[in-house]
Amino acid sequence: MGLPYCRLEEASSDHVVSVCPREQYIHEVAVLLLEETSSDHVRAFIYQPHLRFDGVYVSRNTYVRRGIIEMTARTPVHLVVYFRYYRFFPDGTLLYRTSPATINKVSKGMRNRDAANIQKVENLFLGRYILKGTKGCANIQKVENLFLGRSTEIRSILHLRSTHPGANNRLDLESIVSFDRDLNSSTSMVATNDPDEPEPHPGQAQRCEHKRGLTSAVFVPWSQVNSHVLNLPEPHPGQAQRCEHKRGLTSAVFVPWSQANSHVLNLPPSQMDVYLPG
Repeated sequence: MGLPYCRLEEASSDHVVSVCPREQYIHEVAVLLLEETSSDHVRAFIYQPHLRFDGVYVSRNTYVRRGIIEMTARTPVHLVVYFRYYRFFPDGTLLYRTSPATINKVSKGMRNRDAANIQKVENLFLGRYILKGTKGCANIQKVENLFLGRSTEIRSILHLRSTHPGANNRLDLESIVSFDRDLNSSTSMVATNDPDEPEPHPGQAQRCEHKRGLTSAVFVPWSQVNSHVLNLPEPHPGQAQRCEHKRGLTSAVFVPWSQANSHVLNLPPSQMDVYLPG
């Protein structure tokens, strides 16, 4: 749920404590869960959807690639396999990686989220996520051109489900959309309205805060006016800004750390060409 753990034994409707707003929200959620499950802590844990943090969600994707014809009349084809890895943490952050390597080879790099590990592991990115009920959204931003201040934001819409009560072991990838954005800029994953913002008085001048056009300026000397990289044409507005991906949306399967080396997803394409997550 993206929230820290709390003790359900302390969540009682007649237990009054002085807490901060975030703790108050957690307290109210815990009380509501206990009321819906008749104060059964095990039942509350089983039937409340929550992401699992003791492993990684793995999506196995395949496609067919045409090979090179060499001294034969037949056209060879190759079955290419790649994986999407989602590793969630309780504080609302996640590790995301796309790799052709199997889970037994990447599990070590997915355990640590410090900056040194992220820089060392290829195609490993730190992002953030939210989960409301069974619907979730994961957001990852990676740098494409540091000099020009451009980055690519990858946003995934997720649906959490279970193959049996309390498992929370399947993650359906409903959509994956990438955005070409300015570096360190992104949009909110949920629509938010500030309730404290006062309504303008009739006849009063309205205030408009501009969110775009705030890219840092670069100094260009006169000698480089005609040869500077900023002379490269910008993409037309509305073009190549948003890209919706239609492939690689196979449902992810949760693999606990204890099964990283023995899971069936480690089998090569020669032994398992198709995998149905169920």
